[in-house]
Amino acid sequence: MENTFKYRVAQVMAGEYPERYNVPVCDTPELIQQVGFSGKKIVMEQKKLRRCLAPEETAPSGVRHHDLPIDFVDNLPHHINNPAMILSSLTHSNDSIVLVTDCKDKKDRPIIIALRDEGKRGIVDGEVVTYDKLASVYGREDFADFLERSIKANGSNNGLLYYNEKKSRDLAVSAGLDLPRVLANHDPNVIIRRYNDNVNPLSQNILDFSPDGYGNTLKRSDGKPFAYADDDGRQKTFEYAKTLKGDVVLRSTAATFSDGRSEITEYNESGTITSIERKDAQGRTTYKYWSNGLTFYKENHEESREYYDGKNRYWDDIAERYEPLYKSVHEKERKKEDSRDRGKESWKESDEHGNTRRIKRNEYGLGNEVVLSAHDDSYTHDEYGNVLSHSDKRGYVYVAEYYSPDEVSSYYHFTPDDYDAGVRDYNKRKSEVHKQPDGRVSKTTYEISGEHTEVEYSASGKITRFRDVNGRSYNGQAAQLEYFKSMGGKAPTFKEVAAATNALQSSATPKNKNAGKPNGKPTGSGGNRGSGSSGAGR
Repeated sequence: MENTFKYRVAQVMAGEYPERYNVPVCDTPELIQQVGFSGKKIVMEQKKLRRCLAPEETAPSGVRHHDLPIDFVDNLPHHINNPAMILSSLTHSNDSIVLVTDCKDKKDRPIIIALRDEGKRGIVDGEVVTYDKLASVYGREDFADFLERSIKANGSNNGLLYYNEKKSRDLAVSAGLDLPRVLANHDPNVIIRRYNDNVNPLSQNILDFSPDGYGNTLKRSDGKPFAYADDDGRQKTFEYAKTLKGDVVLRSTAATFSDGRSEITEYNESGTITSIERKDAQGRTTYKYWSNGLTFYKENHEESREYYDGKNRYWDDIAERYEPLYKSVHEKERKKEDSRDRGKESWKESDEHGNTRRIKRNEYGLGNEVVLSAHDDSYTHDEYGNVLSHSDKRGYVYVAEYYSPDEVSSYYHFTPDDYDAGVRDYNKRKSEVHKQPDGRVSKTTYEISGEHTEVEYSASGKITRFRDVNGRSYNGQAAQLEYFKSMGGKAPTFKEVAAATNALQSSATPKNKNAGKPNGKPTGSGGNRGSGSSGAGR
């Protein structure tokens, strides 16, 4: 088998292998089948094989050549059959695994092999079979960090599928690294789990920060732990409650991982978990479980992003290309949430300054996917990021005006030095106007000190409610009289207020006029600034 593959490697490199065919590598080993792979054969694209052997400096932009030793590539079937470790893929955990070999490339980097469970059928070696695909193989940079993140996949010790004790130890010695302590919790040379198993989140706390001998645990006077931290940046706090009988029971734990991910777990008086909520480093809930006392419900949160350009990128082990990682300029985001009996889906588009330009939201019943409600909202901002307008397809319109930086700095006696030190208040609103779909309009006017008045109009233009600067409210005819007094007897300006909101209704998709972010100092021109497109209210 190995000699056969070696011969095929030579054919591919000489351009003698049939162009449209994948290259058979070996039968799918029993070990790989035991972790959940369904194919009978493993195949490899010819272009991936060429990249394995091509010099790194010959790679075009956005592609890698790996310059692997020819004797390693010739013996790929052996390395697939005898891995040091098997890990769940960090980027494609739903269909891929990573084999860690005990070999190194020419730059002394441990070599890893990414396999994908294709589930496809085709002709391999003259036989119609289901096959798996060797997606990539290369020397892994920053291997120690990669190994730690892979084992802790999804914030748990859930990424380790198998490890060979001797090969793993030899690899660690040759790579000059300490093997993760978590390996001591698993029996070597046995399948720890299948890659596609659904791990019960209620039986395995994904962020397991229990004191394990190398952290620092602070205890209460009764001996119960109330905080834990270790040198890796992991933290955990414990909150307790008293039962009616006076017993002290664990109420909740809050755990934070070194990369910012977190988990909050709540318990009832008997110690049973009632909910688990996990958040990413930005504080967004990624999924949540909760109980009504009889049944646990799961709430899924899916999120994806598309970038207009991606200057900050990561290397995708499986796709073998660079992918955007952080927001660079324009961004589109999609979120999907499914809970007990309904789902929500939203799309958000941001401008080049990170401000939200448009949000679409659908809510639907699970199972039949019938849309219960649909929203389409557009926003504009000024150059300081303040919301100038918000409108939707139903006819709701919001318009805001702000005091200029000159007015704010004059009132608060700000100086340029104050602005350099971070003392800014560009979001001082001068007025807010709300128009409802039925034609009603309300306007709030603010003094720079924060005091405000409110006036509401009916769809026909009559004042229906007025709130004065002292907080007293008037309705009907009394509202009109008090409003006239506050305005020095002048007539109300309903038409002017309504005109501003009507103008926005005809431009649901705003145009971006932002010229760039200012340096934070007053410009001295006074008045409201800019009308660039962008984001949601702050």
